Formats: sequence, C-alpha cells, structure tokens
Amino acid sequence: MVGGDLFVAEDGLIGATLLSNGGSTFFDVQLGYSTCESNCTNPQRQDAFAFAFGVAPPLFNQNTIVGTTLALQPQSGIPIHGQMVSAFPSGTPLFLFFGDGEFNDFSATANNKDLARAYPETALVTYGANGTAIVEFRTSAGARIRVGLSNVRGSSSAGC
Repeated sequence: MVGGDLFVAEDGLIGATLLSNGGSTFFDVQLGYSTCESNCTNPQRQDAFAFAFGVAPPLFNQNTIVGTTLALQPQSGIPIHGQMVSAFPSGTPLFLFFGDGEFNDFSATANNKDLARAYPETALVTYGANGTAIVEFRTSAGARIRVGLSNVRGSSSAGC
C-alpha cells in the first residue's frame, strides 16, 4: 500500500535493515516516532515527536553498506507519553522518511507531525509476517531505496 501507518508491535527495540540503496548517490533515511498521541497534555500533538537512533542520525545514507542492520531505541532524555523509557512502548506511532537532495525527492510513510518540510506520503509499505514491514522509497531518477523493519505493525494487528 502507498503510505501506511506504522506502529510498534511489542514493547522493545525496532530493527531496521538497509535492503537496497537503488544506486542513489545521495540519500538520507530517518525513523521518527510520536512522543505523545491520545490523552496527551501537549496542546500541539503534531510537534510531539523525536527520532530513533541506532548510532547517530541519519539511520541510513549513501555511505551505508546494504545489509546494515540497526537496533533502534528512543532518544534518551525524551519521554514517551510522559515516561522515560529505554525501549519503545507497544502501539507507539512511527514514521520513516526519505530525502534525496540531488533530485529534490522526498517521501514518507503516513505521519501527522509538523516536520520542517512537507513529506508526501508516497512510500510503499508492505507488511509481512511476525511484525515485519518493508518500506520502499522511489526517486524521480528511478532509484529504489528499501528498508526492512522488525517489531512493527500496520494500523490493525492484521496489517493491510
């Protein structure tokens, strides 16, 4: 499906693997997550988000070796739903976004956050078994950047 809501499937870390870089000479992929959704005391929920880090941002770029896998955790010092956590709580909304500076291509999975730029929800999300998904970003030059995720689900437990 094009676009696609992503959520943490079970309490824990998120796995992210760069499956292909599409031959792109410049790109940046990051994973963001909501720090506050329903029943949130933040009056501007669209501003309540942070980015998951495995090593340092971005998660993946043109220098990342295909097959690199990261275990992603929440940023330290930033609460999720008002609690300090070292792993993602089940049901936390996630969004993956991509930028390719060469061709001004930008894409994201579904999100409702107020990012610095408008990211069209054009990423292709394919949900798999056992809490997995593949997110594919396509550039205007025909490159396909693919990222595999684990410990994720779609908007329903059955996926899309």
